[in-house]
Amino acid sequence: MDPEALFVYGSLQFPEVLFTLIDRVPDHEPATAEGWRVVTLPERVYPGLIPGQDTARGYLLTGLTRRVAHPGRIRTPSMS
Repeated sequence: MDPEALFVYGSLQFPEVLFTLIDRVPDHEPATAEGWRVVTLPERVYPGLIPGQDTARGYLLTGLTRRVAHPGRIRTPSMS
């Protein structure tokens, strides 16, 4: 499977959180997303990205499998 990359921000920047979720800490480097800003979402404990004049700061995780990079896009027989 080809490696995938994923921009993360918020709690996904912490190695401990990544390890808990995917059992490893992938290669990562500081990254930015221009034209986006991190905001507090109403009634949520996690932040979100919305278009804006700011630059969101986070990390680019690399060497991920497609299942880790795009969990909502992967269909398995049990999800059918």
